[in-house]
Amino acid sequence: MANNDRGSNLNRCYIDFEPYCKWRRNEKIKRDNSRDGKIKQDLGDILEVHLQGFKRKELKASVHGKTLKLTGETEQDENTWRRFSKEVDISKGYQTDKIKAKFSGGVLSLTMPKKVPLLRQALEQLGQEGFLWKMEMSMKKLVTIAALAVFLGMAVAYLASISSSRQRV
Repeated sequence: MANNDRGSNLNRCYIDFEPYCKWRRNEKIKRDNSRDGKIKQDLGDILEVHLQGFKRKELKASVHGKTLKLTGETEQDENTWRRFSKEVDISKGYQTDKIKAKFSGGVLSLTMPKKVPLLRQALEQLGQEGFLWKMEMSMKKLVTIAALAVFLGMAVAYLASISSSRQRV
């Protein structure tokens, strides 16, 4: 009987298919910050791969360099199996070590947080209560503040020079 089972595995007929995939771009992704216990939000992309009829144990996800590889196969009937293989480029600035997968209701959701810009990392280190964080500055605001600081510095220098010239007279 074991030979028959092994023989039937050799006679499997595979139906290859391309699963329906839907991208949700620039979604807010919650993450737990273990340092302070607060939940923060990052921007990222979510890829939904629709795999009706599959079970979690029939799916595999792995990262090879800058490529995320998804594979799976499920038995359709006695000798017929459905299978797929999908590769996704993750070199677009994702945090590869923070990619999460969740399988529910026949949909595999891959959450891929984007890399955090250095300015934002610095602001987060200052803390949410810090002055810079509350202002949520864009580059335009930073340039405006820098120009204002230069102007005020020049004004103070000018007033100081007028004051010192009046004292000489």
